[in-house]
Amino acid sequence: MADISDIIRRARAHAVARECSLSTVSRKLFGNGMRLEQIESGQTSIRVDILERASERLAVLEQSA
Repeated sequence: MADISDIIRRARAHAVARECSLSTVSRKLFGNGMRLEQIESGQTSIRVDILERASERLAVLEQSA
């Protein structure tokens, strides 16, 4: 099962590697450019199934880098 702190860490690393913003990665993972920041700051929560789907999408993005 994916861990949100791991996804945030990986998303930040991917943003740096691809020279794009975290909001761009967030949009690709969640369809919302602010979602990663909102989750990290505790402004919103996330369902487990959405977290798993985001982890799978991130894995695909990481492979294409």
